[in-house]
Order: sequence, then C-alpha cells, then structure tokens
Amino acid sequence: MKYLITQKRNDAIGQINEELKKRLTGFTVLEIPWISKYMYVNYFIELCYTFYIAGKVMNCDCVLSTNSKSVHTHLLPYLTRAPFYTIHFHFDETPLTMHRFGLFNYRKLFKQWGVIFGSKTVEKAAHGLYGDFKSIAAYCGINHDIFKINPKIVRQKNFLLYVGSFAKRKNIMNTLDAFALYRKHNPQAKFIIVNSYGGSQAKFWEKVNALGIAPYVEIKSQLSEIQLSELYNTVGVFVFATLHEGFGFPLVEAMACGCPIVTSNDGVHEEITHGKEFYCDPASPSDIAEKISQAAQRTSTNALTAQEYTWERYIQKINSFISGA
Repeated sequence: MKYLITQKRNDAIGQINEELKKRLTGFTVLEIPWISKYMYVNYFIELCYTFYIAGKVMNCDCVLSTNSKSVHTHLLPYLTRAPFYTIHFHFDETPLTMHRFGLFNYRKLFKQWGVIFGSKTVEKAAHGLYGDFKSIAAYCGINHDIFKINPKIVRQKNFLLYVGSFAKRKNIMNTLDAFALYRKHNPQAKFIIVNSYGGSQAKFWEKVNALGIAPYVEIKSQLSEIQLSELYNTVGVFVFATLHEGFGFPLVEAMACGCPIVTSNDGVHEEITHGKEFYCDPASPSDIAEKISQAAQRTSTNALTAQEYTWERYIQKINSFISGA
C-alpha cells in the first residue's frame, strides 16, 4: 500500500495536490485540513492527524507528502518504518517557528526523506547547505489545452500583469514602484493584479495611493484558468520580479501564452524560462521599469519553451524516483 498525504489549499501546493490526486495511480490519499489564516491552529490539527496517519502507514510500501514544511513531514519518520518522500520548493526568507528546533530542521528532514525539488537551482542550494541526501529535481506541469496562444485576442501593449500573492517574497512593493516609473513615459499604461491569498491588501493599497497610481491599478481574484489564459494573451508584459521561487507556475503559463516576461535575474527564474526572457534586479524599481520597456517591444514569443512542462512528465519522474528506476 502507498499513501499520498495532502492538504486542501488554494495556493501552488494546493494546485499540485489536486493534480497528484488525479494522476498518481496506486496511492491512497490522506488529506489533512488546512486553515490558511491560523497557522498555529494548523499545527495542532496536523499534530493530531499525524498520530492517526502514523497508524495507517506503519508498514506500508511508501509515503509521499506534498508539503515539506508541515508538522507531519518531520514527525512521521520517527513514528513509522515506511520509506518517505516529500515535495519541497523554496526556502522561506524567515524559517517557520518549528524549523528553529532541532527535531524539525531541514537537515534532519532531508536526511530522513527522499526529496523532490521543484527546480535544479533549489536542489543544488539544498545540497550545498545540508550535504548529501537522496533527491531529484522535477518540473511541474500546466494545462496546455488552456494555457496557449489565442490568435483571436489582440495583445494590448499598454497593459501589464502580475499573478500571485502579496507575500513579502513576491516583491510587489518594488513592482508597484517600477510601474509608477514606467507610467511616467507611458501614461496609457495599466496594471492588472491577479491576487491569491498571502500578504496584506491594506499595505498594497496604501502604497498604490501614495504613488498616485490607483486609477491605473486593478485587482482581480478567483479567476478560472480560462479567464487567466485570456489575460496572459491580452496584456503586453507579464511582470514577475519575485525575490525567490521554487518553480513559478505563472512564468510557465505566461510563456505558453506567448506573453513577454520580466522576471528576476536569479537562478530559478532563469532556469524555468531557459534564459530567454527579460531579467531584472528585483531590488531596483528603475531596472524593473527599464526591462518592462524592453519587453513591451518584443514581437516574437517563447511559447515553445513552455512545452516541456507537463504533468505527465512530472508524474513519470516521481514514479521513477520512488521505484528507484
């Protein structure tokens, strides 16, 4: 018996959970409740579920967890004898409280689990920090039936787009500064934000009002994949100047739709986009604005680059890793 441990979430991890539940055959799903606004409540719920799960997986063939940060990922190897595998994406700028304790630190975690990283860049960084352990890098996929170039939609060069949360690592404040600078020379420009949970909208709007760009900024939420694809096909530039990523679904979605991209000049962003987009210093609003100006002039697309990112390849790589093939 093989078990997949997931949580019902509305972020990228939740997206991966749903795909694994649909596509990973031969696994029994154990789903832990998730309350995004109350982390300490989550810790308590997870702790209770961990002991329940431990009994289930005591002598099973293997366990795959989709969240390496969770309480259950750190505790289960001490409670059962099954082989363990976990999916890990990025290292947060501030470790979670529990990761400051020896029992829960990443060094112990990676030594106890086989680790599936979202990119080669993060895998290399993890080995540099924690030494040798069993791992692979496996790229997630997107729905190519939805995220693709739509020749019927006319691209609006003056529209910019950002997709993601307002968490600190997403660098939205510097991105807003960059948009304000860009508008000085492009007064017709508008900025569309597709926002998911994480970070404060109050601080976001304080910044927008302080910059005097409120009439030119629009937030959209709860879009379907079809609506999101239409936006990628409509806007002139996709701006994703985040501080760090483990993979970056929006990068691949935008590429697949032929949208010019401005993103950060670090390892993961360049790895995922194959070095074919416009790369900025995320700490410099003026550099972000300059790269937006350059990207807005692009006439060709890098849609073919996105074709390698499929869920079929992702599942195949996970299965091969777990089976030892």
